[in-house]
Amino acid sequence: MKYIKKILYIDKYISGHNAESEWKNQVSITLIASISFLIMSFLNIFQHSTLMLVTTGGSSAILLLCYLVSRKRRNIKLLKAVFLMIFLIVFTFYTVIGGNQGFAALWLILAPFVAMLVIDLRYGFLISLYFQIMLLLLFETPLRALLKFAYDPTFLLRFPFLYLISFAFAVFIEIRTRRYQYQLILNQQEVERLSSIDTMTGLLNRNSYNKYRAAANPEAVSRLTAIYIDVNGLHGINNQLGHDAGDQMLRVIASSCRDAFPEGDVYRLGGDEFLVLGEFAPGNGADEAIKKLLALVERSGYSISYGADGPGSAELDELVKSADQRMLRNKNAYYEKWRRARR
Repeated sequence: MKYIKKILYIDKYISGHNAESEWKNQVSITLIASISFLIMSFLNIFQHSTLMLVTTGGSSAILLLCYLVSRKRRNIKLLKAVFLMIFLIVFTFYTVIGGNQGFAALWLILAPFVAMLVIDLRYGFLISLYFQIMLLLLFETPLRALLKFAYDPTFLLRFPFLYLISFAFAVFIEIRTRRYQYQLILNQQEVERLSSIDTMTGLLNRNSYNKYRAAANPEAVSRLTAIYIDVNGLHGINNQLGHDAGDQMLRVIASSCRDAFPEGDVYRLGGDEFLVLGEFAPGNGADEAIKKLLALVERSGYSISYGADGPGSAELDELVKSADQRMLRNKNAYYEKWRRARR
């Protein structure tokens, strides 16, 4: 049961993350099925199979109509529902009447693959199971009397088990395919995460900031406050204590930024420069958060310079540049005070 739940979870996860791909896939399948039924209709005309012509022609028309409607409304549920319903009714009908001298029943071999691999795992499995039970009941029990075609005894004996083999292969292939797709999605997500995260501090990196910058909404930007932060004394710590000590310093300040601005986005833009973008409560919300940051940094034995601006500007570049310039004035004042103290 645990294994089944895991497979169903994977299937749902993939469907949720590949919605656009599944939509395109379903549209293509519906069109292919409609054309396939149309081809069979021409063959039925050639063979004067009136009853089979009605089913293949009708199925082709319905699928084509659903294709056109769903393509306009992008309704994948409608496509799946109609496709599976036609699949269920038509293939049951073919088996019972033994259309085209019993040849029509052979289409059932494709049923598990089409239903599970290219339409829907869960409903496809249930429909495939239905066909398996139907074959066993119609071909191996007294319900054989319901058949409208005199199938060969060897066919009646062997076909349900041939279908069972097809069913088993389809389940095996679908589960393996779904597992590979699931792992591929996880790997892609990890690559995207690593491309957006600064590996040393765990903060958002410059690449992540550039993505936000490219898609920034002026209305949303106008509500932001930008806080530009630069670490004081990193170069000296690297020279005196080594780069490991400098890296530790950056990690501590990154952690302090996360604690002080829990609702803001904190970026490490590179080296010892950090940027916080967030919406703060009216009044002194940003000032209180900055005071908390300064207290945390001072408690750790380090020092930073900062500059803040906003909200108000609808241009992100202007907002960040203004905060950066204020930080530079703050930093120059810090080092001027430090030089006077050394004299």
